[in-house]
Amino acid sequence: MQSPMGKQPLTVLLVEDDTDYVALVQHWLSESSDASDFLLNWTDSLTGAKARLEQGGIDVVLLDLGLPESNGIGTFRRIRASLTDVPVVILTSGDSESLALEIIQQGAQDYLVKNACTSESLSKAIRYAHLRHNTQIAASEEPKVRTVAVLGAKGGVGATMLACTLAVELRLQASRKTLLADLELQSGLVSFYLGLVPPKYSILDAVGRLGQLDTSMWESLVVRSTDQVDVLVSPSLLNRKQDRAPSRDRLDQAGVTGLLAFTASLYDWVVLDLGRLDPVSLELMNAHTDLLLVSTAAIPSLYAARQILARLDEEGVDSERVHLIINGIDGPEAMRADDLNKLFSRQVYVSLPCDGDGIHQALLEKRLPARSSPYGCQVANLVRRLAGIEEVHPKRKAGQFFSFLRGNKADVVSSVGIPSS
Repeated sequence: MQSPMGKQPLTVLLVEDDTDYVALVQHWLSESSDASDFLLNWTDSLTGAKARLEQGGIDVVLLDLGLPESNGIGTFRRIRASLTDVPVVILTSGDSESLALEIIQQGAQDYLVKNACTSESLSKAIRYAHLRHNTQIAASEEPKVRTVAVLGAKGGVGATMLACTLAVELRLQASRKTLLADLELQSGLVSFYLGLVPPKYSILDAVGRLGQLDTSMWESLVVRSTDQVDVLVSPSLLNRKQDRAPSRDRLDQAGVTGLLAFTASLYDWVVLDLGRLDPVSLELMNAHTDLLLVSTAAIPSLYAARQILARLDEEGVDSERVHLIINGIDGPEAMRADDLNKLFSRQVYVSLPCDGDGIHQALLEKRLPARSSPYGCQVANLVRRLAGIEEVHPKRKAGQFFSFLRGNKADVVSSVGIPSS
């Protein structure tokens, strides 16, 4: 049996001597929403399990600790002695959770309490055990991919526009293979800005099939823009059923992390349009991720940006990888760049010009701002700075404010009065 997208299902080996529970596991997997994603093998002994594992092709082991020839932690140790490349999920009774936790410390991926197990928890434990195992393997290797996450201080600050323009510039400037992933499930603005035809599959499909992903399936999940950027889109409004409208809750940190682990060998750069700060986006701030926090010069936006920076500091996110972007420099009232830096207790990484007419015209024509426009030129410099390439500084014309903010007293942004945290 194959999954709907043509990929072989995960092969699960259940090691369990209680035939009634075996039937229950088979029923749970067959009735789950991922039923076609699993193929169940079964043996009632440790000897049978080792024989089956020697044949290969097992993706996840479900292991009962109480078997005829072995019991407790010794069961896991005996399996582990001859098994190092297949993740194990422990099946335990309610009074053995402390033992299960000890076994996890020794290498098991997860545990399930047998009398509290459900179809949903079982299928999720299997998929995530496989995912975490692959992620750990990928993490042991030096990643070649660079990840840049774009986060808006609040709605309407231009974060998605920046994410799209950034991804295209990364692809064009040095012919670097680039993925743009839309994690904002409600808006679909990435598809709009890039002029993409509503696709059949979305990021939810990718996360839902993590255990079965290969390069062939991946090609069917992503959409390629006219600028040769691979795009993992949010669900299209046109393809949504009213009773299945996507919510951010359907994207979890483990799922997105696993997705990024899979893409690490496929791309040079990954750009994430995070949307807003929430538990999912917060957990993605790891040692290999640069975060661009986008704000306008408006008071509410700057206040929100300062609150987010404080939260990131509390969570221990490396401040060296958090970069503040001020979008849309304009207005008769102004504040010196060095004063703005003091306001945030850090250097503003880059300011983007107010090019309202140019951006408006670009959107009417269903395209991104021209690369030769003030906005496009500054994003190009942002890419060079992120990539460690020498920046190009065009000569300024009167009234244009699109320089990098380095404490220059001539650089200004709109005057602000931000309340204290």
